Amino acid sequence: MSFLSPLALALAGLSIPLLLLYFLKVRRREMPVSSLLLWDPALRDREASTFFQRLQRDPLLILEILALLALTEALARPAITVSGQGNKRVAIVMDSSASMKATDVGPSRFVQAQREALGLLGRLGEGAEVMVIEAGVQPRVVVPFTRNHDQVSSAIRGLEGHDLPNRLGEGIRTARALVGADPRAEVYVFTDGAHPAAAQAQGDDARIRWVGIGRRGSNVGITGLSVRRNYFGAFNTQAFMSIANFSPEAQTFSLTLTLDGETLAEKTLTLEPVVRRAVVVPFTDPGGGVVRLRLNVSDDLVADNVAYAVLPPQRQIAVSLVSPGNLFLEKALKTDPQVKLEVKKPEEYQGGMEGADVVIVDSASPTRVGNGRFVFVNTVPPDVPLEVLGRLENPVIMDWDRTHPIMRQLDFAKVTIEDAMRVRPLAAGKTLVEAVGGPLVYTLEERDRKAVFFGFDLFKTDFPLRVAFPLMLSKSLRWLHPAGLDQSSLSLSTGQPILLPVEHGVTTATVTTPSGRPERRGWPSTS
Repeated sequence: MSFLSPLALALAGLSIPLLLLYFLKVRRREMPVSSLLLWDPALRDREASTFFQRLQRDPLLILEILALLALTEALARPAITVSGQGNKRVAIVMDSSASMKATDVGPSRFVQAQREALGLLGRLGEGAEVMVIEAGVQPRVVVPFTRNHDQVSSAIRGLEGHDLPNRLGEGIRTARALVGADPRAEVYVFTDGAHPAAAQAQGDDARIRWVGIGRRGSNVGITGLSVRRNYFGAFNTQAFMSIANFSPEAQTFSLTLTLDGETLAEKTLTLEPVVRRAVVVPFTDPGGGVVRLRLNVSDDLVADNVAYAVLPPQRQIAVSLVSPGNLFLEKALKTDPQVKLEVKKPEEYQGGMEGADVVIVDSASPTRVGNGRFVFVNTVPPDVPLEVLGRLENPVIMDWDRTHPIMRQLDFAKVTIEDAMRVRPLAAGKTLVEAVGGPLVYTLEERDRKAVFFGFDLFKTDFPLRVAFPLMLSKSLRWLHPAGLDQSSLSLSTGQPILLPVEHGVTTATVTTPSGRPERRGWPSTS
């Protein structure tokens, strides 16, 4: 405690003269009287011969001293500094992942987390600043720091759990960044603890407060489902599924795999506690559809008992080969069962895609190719940002990129080339194979054009005679048109973005959900 006017405490010194007044002996006048019978009390006062008398217990004296001290303290203006929650900062991080929809605590873990968060909000002072962060696929600040607790309460009540993974660690890092270095700030994380890696985001920050939700973990769930084409054997498609038992006891259940409502397989499985099992189901696909996997089990979490996979209709990638004649290219392309090849003479090609998915220009010089997806072999059209500086005689391969999707598991150590073009890139791209005088294989990635450049004649190298040639050509087609061959981009985890090649100028798409509800989405045009 401190005093705003400490000089006023000097008034307490007035208590000393007040006490002296009670010590002083009363001096009386002497007078002759006829009898002393009525003066006995007065005689006792004369027993003291000193100037001062003994202090008596006088209630009036005590009240006068207390009144003086109270007046002194009031004039000194006492003040107390209290560390309250008036200016405290509190960040609330809500885990909204699929596991928070478990019903081991009613009605669900997420609802229980909302109740805990609202209880915390009610215990905070009115002046406390509160922020709410939803830790979903991407951390989202629902409410920034505010003293409006009604707004915070409405935001917490408006949240809901999602059938999505989360980035709880990123949510915690976001909260730590926004509260700054304030040592009095607190970050409350409401989670069921299903994401132990998120604890690493705490570091040594003692301001993190973990609020656990949930009591037990009785759950069997689908952890993975993918479907891919199979180009050999009696079945043309395979479904790969991964199922895990997160319960502390063994679970026996059945699973059903369907394609557009028709049953493909039914199996009964028994999984020991905390065991994961992979299951492969081959089947014949007549023409694409929606694959659905359902677990017939009663547990605390229903969100992971159903999974879907989109099996697109079988299609071929249309490749247009513009060449005066190249058996190496034609044979490599024809052996790919997913390539629909069209061969054109150089004089028949006027530029552009002409309805093809990928255009291969071999030893031809069209005046313009325009936008699209291309493979250039021993040629550089005028509108392609590569400057031809001359020729390279017997170029020596220095190195090649082993990490690029086109170059993985390919070896150029013993490839010999008799003659090659010497070029200088003028636009963004990447060198895949490099010689002493410049790039031999180069990828271009422009806004509206994607291309792979081979700077040598296939008749003046032993590269077409090596296993790497058809592999590299096939990988180049898949890199240029990633969803055109195996449709691997349609095998997605929940919340993962989907990649689909579209024609230039397309700005809208209609997505049909597994329930059959169409949703229309758009994006800005790149033109």
